[in-house]
Amino acid sequence: MCQAGYQRKRSSLLLLVIACAGYKLCSGEDAPTTNTTSGKLKGLLLNVYGQKVHAFLGVPYARPPTGDKRFAKPEPASPWKTVRSTTSYGSRCPQDLSEDHEYDAISHPSMREDCLTLNIWTPPRANESAASRSVMVWIHGGGFKKGHSGEDFYDGSALSATQDVVVITLNYRLGYLGFLNALHPNASGNIGLYDQLLALTWIKNNAKAFGGNSSSITLFGKGAGATAIALLVLSPQSLNLFQKVILQSADLELSRYAEDVKTATEKADALAVELGCSRKGHSIFTATEDVLKCMQSRNPREILRTQSDLQHKFGSALPTFGTDLLPQEPILILKRGEFPAIDFLMGHNKEKGKEVLANLFHLSFEPTPKNISMQDAEIMLHVLAHTYGYSRIVAEKVLRVYFEGIDACSPPSLMDAVLRYSTDLATCASVSLAERFASTGKNVFYYQMTYSSEARQKLGISVDTFMSSLAFGMPFRFPGRFSDMDRSFSHLIMHTFAHFAKRGRPPLLNEMAWLAFTETQPNYFELDPYIMRPRVLETSSCKLLGQST
Repeated sequence: MCQAGYQRKRSSLLLLVIACAGYKLCSGEDAPTTNTTSGKLKGLLLNVYGQKVHAFLGVPYARPPTGDKRFAKPEPASPWKTVRSTTSYGSRCPQDLSEDHEYDAISHPSMREDCLTLNIWTPPRANESAASRSVMVWIHGGGFKKGHSGEDFYDGSALSATQDVVVITLNYRLGYLGFLNALHPNASGNIGLYDQLLALTWIKNNAKAFGGNSSSITLFGKGAGATAIALLVLSPQSLNLFQKVILQSADLELSRYAEDVKTATEKADALAVELGCSRKGHSIFTATEDVLKCMQSRNPREILRTQSDLQHKFGSALPTFGTDLLPQEPILILKRGEFPAIDFLMGHNKEKGKEVLANLFHLSFEPTPKNISMQDAEIMLHVLAHTYGYSRIVAEKVLRVYFEGIDACSPPSLMDAVLRYSTDLATCASVSLAERFASTGKNVFYYQMTYSSEARQKLGISVDTFMSSLAFGMPFRFPGRFSDMDRSFSHLIMHTFAHFAKRGRPPLLNEMAWLAFTETQPNYFELDPYIMRPRVLETSSCKLLGQST
C-alpha cells in the first residue's frame, strides 16, 4: 500500500525514466566548457533520461605524487594554459586487485600513481553566474586499500539529472602509498585523507564553475569512505569545507580504522625491510632520508606485492591519530563534541550482519548451514568479537547470553544465535556512532534499509555496494539487470539523499515525517519499497554489547 502511494506520485517520471533508460552522448551540439582556478575544461554533453548533463571526467586536482612526492602531502595541480579535454576517467590509484571478486565484471583503467583526479556531473546552467545547486561529493570505500571513483557504481549522471544537483567523485591514494607514516615531513601519514582535503578545497573554490553552491556541500560514502568522512568531520583541518554528511554503514569504533603513531611506524619499518631499504632490527628513523629515497625509487607494483605480504602480519595501512589531522584518538574527539555543527544522515543495512558472517566463514545462507556444532558456534562468536574489537573476556560474557536457553544439539538454533550476534554487532556499531553525534547536539537522521533484491545476488555485490548503486541510479543505467521495483526504490533513495543535501533534513516519505535521532529517542526510518515507515530502534542489544550509551 505504501509503495503504491509512492508510485502514484511519481508515475509519470518513472514511466519516462524506464522508457529512456540509459544515457548517450548528444551529437550535433557543442561540448560544454568551463573555467576553473586550474584552467579551462572541455567535457561531455550527455542526454540522461531526456535531461542534458555536463560531465567533466578525470580532472586533476593535485600534481602527480611520484618520485620524491610519493608518500608526501599532495600539492595543488599545476595550472594549464590550453583547454584541457576531460572526457574520460583518470587512472586508478595503485592497489592490489588479486582478491577483489566484487569488481571482476568491471573493466579496470590502468593503475598509475598519477591518479589524483575527480569527476563532475552537473545539469547545464541557466546563465554563467548561476551557482545555486547543492554539491554532493562521493568518497569511495574499499578498506583504505582499494577502490576507484570511476567504477560503474559511481557514475553520477543519473543522480545529477534527476535531482538537479552537482555530483562529484574523487580518487585518493591507498594502502601504504596513501597511509605510510615514517614520522618524516615527506611521509607523515594520513596522505590519503590529505588528498581528500585538497580535493574538497578545489571543489569549494570551483563549485561556481559548475553551477554549484560552495556553501552547500555534502559528503557521502560507504564503508571506509564513510569512515574517512567521519574522520574528516573530527579533524580541525576540514573546517568550512562541507556542511552535511551521509554515512552508509559507518562505525562507532573508528579506532579500528585509525591507529596510533607507534603502530603506524612499525608498519613503515616492516615495509622498508621487505623492500630491501633497511635491515631487520634497524628503525626507519636511524636513516630516514636514505630509507625514504630508497622506498620512493621502488616500482609501485613491488610496493603492492610487499603490502599484500605484510597484511597477514600487520594488517592494512590506516589513518593515524596523534597527528595534525587527527590530534587525538577519534573516540575522544567524539566524546568531547569538539567538531563543527554538521548535519548527519546515516544508517545501516539489516543484511549487513549476515554478510559479515558469510564473508568471514565462507558460508552460504541459501539454505542455512546445517552442520554447525556448539564448538563451531563458539569459535564463530569469538572471531566476530575479535573482528569488532572486543576482548576475549567480553566475548565470553556475551557468548553466555546469546546461547542461553538454546538447544546445543540443534544446528539451526546455534546458527540463529550466531547470526543474531553478528547482526547486533553490525547494527550497534553504526547506531552507537549516531548516538555519539546526537549527544553533542548535532542534527542526526537515521535509516535502516531492509530491502533485498535478486539483482544484488546476481551481481554478486555487497549490501553496501547495492545501496550505493541505488543512490547513483544504476538500475536505470543497466535496466536489464534490475527490476522495476529496483528502479522505483532507486529513485526514492536518490530523492532522499538529494533532499537532505539541499535542505539538511530528509523528505516526507509516504507523507510521513522522518524524525530526528536523539539520545533519548532513537528514531529511524525503515527504507523498503514494501514497508516504508518511521520507527524507534530497540537498543537493548547495544547496551548488552556495551556499545550504547
